[in-house]
Amino acid sequence: MPDLSPNHPTYQSCKRNLNAFLNSGKGGTVYLGVSDDGSVHGLKMSHFQKEHFLESLDDLMMRYEPTVAPHRYNVKFIPVIEQNTTEADILKLCTYDSSFAAASLERNRKHVLRNPCYCWCDKEAVAAYNCGLVTPDYVVEVVIQPWKRDDPRNVGLGLIINIHPLHKDEEGKIYFRRQASVVQYSLNSLVQITKQEVKELCEGEIARLKGEIALLKQRRRLLS
Repeated sequence: MPDLSPNHPTYQSCKRNLNAFLNSGKGGTVYLGVSDDGSVHGLKMSHFQKEHFLESLDDLMMRYEPTVAPHRYNVKFIPVIEQNTTEADILKLCTYDSSFAAASLERNRKHVLRNPCYCWCDKEAVAAYNCGLVTPDYVVEVVIQPWKRDDPRNVGLGLIINIHPLHKDEEGKIYFRRQASVVQYSLNSLVQITKQEVKELCEGEIARLKGEIALLKQRRRLLS
Protein backbone atom coordinates (compact mmCIF):
# COMPACT_ATOMS: atom_id res chain seq x y z
CA MET A 1 0.00 0.00 0.00
CA PRO A 2 1.60 3.33 -1.01
CA ASP A 3 2.17 5.87 1.74
CA LEU A 4 1.65 9.23 0.03
CA SER A 5 0.48 11.19 3.05
CA PRO A 6 1.43 14.91 3.04
CA ASN A 7 4.28 14.46 5.53
CA HIS A 8 5.82 11.42 3.86
CA PRO A 9 9.25 12.00 2.17
CA THR A 10 8.01 10.45 -1.10
CA TYR A 11 5.09 12.90 -1.25
CA GLN A 12 7.36 15.86 -0.49
CA SER A 13 9.91 14.84 -3.13
CA CYS A 14 7.19 14.25 -5.74
CA LYS A 15 5.55 17.58 -4.96
CA ARG A 16 8.81 19.54 -5.29
CA ASN A 17 9.68 17.89 -8.60
CA LEU A 18 6.25 18.57 -10.09
CA ASN A 19 6.51 22.24 -9.13
CA ALA A 20 10.03 22.44 -10.57
CA PHE A 21 8.98 20.84 -13.88
CA LEU A 22 6.08 23.29 -14.18
CA ASN A 23 8.30 26.29 -13.50
CA SER A 24 10.98 25.21 -15.98
CA GLY A 25 8.45 25.47 -18.81
CA LYS A 26 10.05 22.39 -20.38
CA GLY A 27 7.99 19.81 -18.54
CA GLY A 28 9.21 16.51 -17.16
CA THR A 29 8.17 13.17 -15.74
CA VAL A 30 7.97 11.89 -12.16
CA TYR A 31 7.93 8.13 -11.61
CA LEU A 32 6.56 6.57 -8.43
CA GLY A 33 7.47 2.94 -7.79
CA VAL A 34 10.97 3.24 -9.27
CA SER A 35 13.99 3.53 -6.94
CA ASP A 36 16.90 5.93 -7.47
CA ASP A 37 19.04 3.17 -8.99
CA GLY A 38 16.38 2.45 -11.61
CA SER A 39 14.98 -0.70 -10.01
CA VAL A 40 11.26 -1.14 -10.62
CA HIS A 41 9.27 -2.14 -7.55
CA GLY A 42 5.87 -0.62 -8.21
CA LEU A 43 3.16 0.41 -5.80
CA LYS A 44 0.26 -1.83 -4.87
CA MET A 45 -2.82 0.18 -5.74
CA SER A 46 -6.47 -0.79 -5.90
CA HIS A 47 -8.91 0.88 -8.28
CA PHE A 48 -10.03 3.22 -5.50
CA GLN A 49 -6.47 4.06 -4.47
CA LYS A 50 -5.70 5.05 -8.06
CA GLU A 51 -8.86 7.14 -8.02
CA HIS A 52 -7.67 8.73 -4.75
CA PHE A 53 -4.27 9.54 -6.27
CA LEU A 54 -5.87 11.32 -9.24
CA GLU A 55 -8.16 13.35 -6.98
CA SER A 56 -5.23 14.27 -4.72
CA LEU A 57 -3.17 15.45 -7.69
CA ASP A 58 -6.05 17.55 -9.06
CA ASP A 59 -6.57 19.02 -5.59
CA LEU A 60 -2.86 19.87 -5.32
CA MET A 61 -2.80 21.61 -8.71
CA MET A 62 -5.89 23.62 -7.80
CA ARG A 63 -4.06 24.97 -4.74
CA TYR A 64 -1.15 26.28 -6.80
CA GLU A 65 -0.95 30.00 -7.53
CA PRO A 66 -1.82 30.39 -10.33
CA THR A 67 -3.76 27.14 -10.57
CA VAL A 68 -2.55 24.51 -13.05
CA ALA A 69 -4.95 23.67 -15.88
CA PRO A 70 -5.73 19.93 -16.29
CA HIS A 71 -4.33 19.80 -19.84
CA ARG A 72 -0.85 20.58 -18.54
CA TYR A 73 -0.40 17.24 -16.77
CA ASN A 74 -1.51 13.64 -17.07
CA VAL A 75 -1.11 10.37 -15.17
CA LYS A 76 -0.59 6.77 -16.27
CA PHE A 77 -0.71 3.65 -14.10
CA ILE A 78 1.67 1.16 -15.71
CA PRO A 79 1.37 -2.46 -14.49
CA VAL A 80 4.62 -4.07 -13.30
CA ILE A 81 5.09 -7.26 -15.32
CA GLU A 82 7.59 -10.04 -14.59
CA GLN A 83 9.68 -11.48 -17.44
CA ASN A 84 7.93 -14.85 -17.35
CA THR A 85 4.40 -13.38 -17.37
CA THR A 86 2.11 -14.88 -20.02
CA GLU A 87 0.13 -12.78 -22.51
CA ALA A 88 -3.10 -13.80 -20.81
CA ASP A 89 -1.81 -12.60 -17.43
CA ILE A 90 -0.57 -9.35 -18.99
CA LEU A 91 -4.04 -8.72 -20.43
CA LYS A 92 -5.59 -9.48 -17.05
CA LEU A 93 -3.22 -7.02 -15.31
CA CYS A 94 -3.88 -4.27 -17.85
CA THR A 95 -7.66 -4.62 -17.54
CA TYR A 96 -7.81 -5.29 -13.79
CA ASP A 97 -10.49 -3.32 -11.95
CA SER A 98 -10.90 -4.01 -8.23
CA SER A 99 -14.06 -1.88 -8.07
CA PHE A 100 -16.24 -4.59 -9.65
CA ALA A 101 -16.72 -6.27 -6.26
CA ALA A 102 -17.47 -3.03 -4.42
CA ALA A 103 -20.95 -2.02 -3.40
CA SER A 104 -22.50 0.93 -5.24
CA LEU A 105 -22.28 2.97 -2.03
CA GLU A 106 -18.50 2.56 -1.96
CA ARG A 107 -18.21 3.58 -5.60
CA ASN A 108 -19.64 7.01 -4.76
CA ARG A 109 -17.84 7.45 -1.45
CA LYS A 110 -15.67 10.57 -1.14
CA HIS A 111 -11.95 10.20 -0.55
CA VAL A 112 -10.24 11.82 2.43
CA LEU A 113 -7.83 14.46 1.06
CA ARG A 114 -5.31 16.78 2.76
CA ASN A 115 -5.15 14.46 5.75
CA PRO A 116 -2.17 12.48 7.13
CA CYS A 117 -4.50 9.66 8.20
CA TYR A 118 -5.31 6.74 5.92
CA CYS A 119 -8.35 7.08 3.67
CA TRP A 120 -11.10 4.47 3.59
CA CYS A 121 -9.68 3.17 0.29
CA ASP A 122 -6.36 2.38 2.01
CA LYS A 123 -8.09 0.54 4.83
CA GLU A 124 -10.16 -1.37 2.29
CA ALA A 125 -6.99 -2.38 0.42
CA VAL A 126 -5.46 -3.71 3.67
CA ALA A 127 -8.62 -5.68 4.43
CA ALA A 128 -8.60 -7.16 0.92
CA TYR A 129 -4.92 -8.13 1.29
CA ASN A 130 -5.62 -9.82 4.63
CA CYS A 131 -8.35 -11.82 2.88
CA GLY A 132 -5.85 -13.04 0.29
CA LEU A 133 -6.77 -10.68 -2.54
CA VAL A 134 -3.56 -9.54 -4.22
CA THR A 135 -3.55 -6.03 -5.69
CA PRO A 136 -1.38 -5.48 -8.80
CA ASP A 137 1.78 -3.36 -8.64
CA TYR A 138 1.93 -0.21 -10.74
CA VAL A 139 4.52 2.37 -11.69
CA VAL A 140 2.77 5.74 -11.52
CA GLU A 141 3.91 8.09 -14.29
CA VAL A 142 3.06 11.76 -13.79
CA VAL A 143 3.88 13.83 -16.87
CA ILE A 144 4.12 17.63 -16.84
CA GLN A 145 3.62 18.86 -20.40
CA PRO A 146 6.04 21.45 -21.86
CA TRP A 147 4.63 24.98 -22.04
CA LYS A 148 3.26 25.76 -25.49
CA ARG A 149 2.80 29.46 -26.23
CA ASP A 150 0.58 28.78 -29.24
CA ASP A 151 -1.81 26.42 -27.46
CA PRO A 152 -5.16 28.31 -27.28
CA ARG A 153 -5.74 26.74 -23.85
CA ASN A 154 -2.69 28.64 -22.56
CA VAL A 155 -3.76 32.08 -23.75
CA GLY A 156 -3.87 34.48 -20.82
CA LEU A 157 -2.14 32.03 -18.45
CA GLY A 158 1.46 33.05 -19.04
CA LEU A 159 3.44 36.10 -18.04
CA ILE A 160 4.53 38.87 -20.41
CA ILE A 161 4.44 37.77 -24.09
CA ASN A 162 2.89 34.50 -22.90
CA ILE A 163 6.01 32.84 -21.50
CA HIS A 164 5.29 30.04 -19.06
CA PRO A 165 3.88 31.13 -15.68
CA LEU A 166 5.69 30.58 -12.39
CA HIS A 167 3.63 28.59 -9.91
CA LYS A 168 3.74 28.82 -6.14
CA ASP A 169 2.90 25.51 -4.48
CA GLU A 170 0.28 25.20 -1.75
CA GLU A 171 2.88 26.38 0.79
CA GLY A 172 3.81 29.45 -1.25
CA LYS A 173 7.17 28.01 -2.35
CA ILE A 174 8.63 28.03 -5.87
CA TYR A 175 11.04 25.35 -7.06
CA PHE A 176 13.25 24.97 -10.14
CA ARG A 177 15.33 22.21 -11.65
CA ARG A 178 19.07 22.93 -11.52
CA GLN A 179 21.10 20.19 -13.17
CA ALA A 180 19.91 17.00 -11.41
CA SER A 181 18.56 18.66 -8.28
CA VAL A 182 15.51 20.65 -7.21
CA VAL A 183 16.15 24.07 -5.68
CA GLN A 184 13.86 26.60 -4.01
CA TYR A 185 14.57 30.06 -5.43
CA SER A 186 14.45 33.45 -3.75
CA LEU A 187 12.37 36.36 -5.08
CA ASN A 188 15.49 38.09 -6.43
CA SER A 189 16.51 34.94 -8.30
CA LEU A 190 13.03 34.67 -9.81
CA VAL A 191 13.24 38.26 -11.08
CA GLN A 192 16.58 37.55 -12.76
CA ILE A 193 15.30 34.31 -14.32
CA THR A 194 12.21 36.06 -15.71
CA LYS A 195 14.32 38.89 -17.15
CA GLN A 196 16.61 36.40 -18.88
CA GLU A 197 13.72 34.36 -20.31
CA VAL A 198 11.99 37.50 -21.64
CA LYS A 199 15.27 38.68 -23.15
CA GLU A 200 15.91 35.35 -24.90
CA LEU A 201 12.35 35.18 -26.19
CA CYS A 202 12.46 38.76 -27.51
CA GLU A 203 15.85 38.21 -29.15
CA GLY A 204 14.51 35.09 -30.85
CA GLU A 205 11.44 36.96 -32.10
CA ILE A 206 13.58 39.86 -33.37
CA ALA A 207 15.85 37.42 -35.22
CA ARG A 208 12.82 35.75 -36.79
CA LEU A 209 11.36 39.08 -37.95
CA LYS A 210 14.72 40.19 -39.38
CA GLY A 211 14.86 36.94 -41.33
CA GLU A 212 11.38 37.52 -42.74
CA ILE A 213 12.27 41.12 -43.71
CA ALA A 214 15.43 39.95 -45.47
CA LEU A 215 13.45 37.30 -47.36
CA LEU A 216 10.83 39.85 -48.45
CA LYS A 217 13.55 42.23 -49.67
CA GLN A 218 15.14 39.44 -51.66
CA ARG A 219 11.82 38.54 -53.30
CA ARG A 220 11.20 42.20 -54.10
CA ARG A 221 14.56 42.49 -55.87
CA LEU A 222 13.82 39.39 -57.93
CA LEU A 223 10.46 40.81 -59.02
CA SER A 224 11.79 44.27 -59.91
